[in-house]
Amino acid sequence: MWALISTLGVLAAIAIVAAGAITLSNAYRQRAERGGHKGILEYLRAIPASDRDKQEAVDLTLQGGVACLLGLLFPPLLLLGAIPLFYGLRKLLYASMGLGLVADDTTPTANPVEDETPPSE
Repeated sequence: MWALISTLGVLAAIAIVAAGAITLSNAYRQRAERGGHKGILEYLRAIPASDRDKQEAVDLTLQGGVACLLGLLFPPLLLLGAIPLFYGLRKLLYASMGLGLVADDTTPTANPVEDETPPSE
């Protein structure tokens, strides 16, 4: 009898983890499509430029952190939480460093050409 109960418990846990993975995948796919990205990986690798993108990066990090903490109780969740935690922290760090916020055509050069008119006195 205990073997049957523990088998059903393991199967239920596997089903819950699989449902969570599918739900996360669908949510990330919708965010990627809403942001104009081709796929989930492109969305996860993109540097957040707008405030909404930065908020989504924070949400992604917090979701991954919570899943990792829950993974202390149930180890397979640790694997699911590590992915959003990594990509969310990566996005936040890139945004805090200011990477990707300047358009390519406005990138400053090493030696900008100054106006050759003499300053008025």
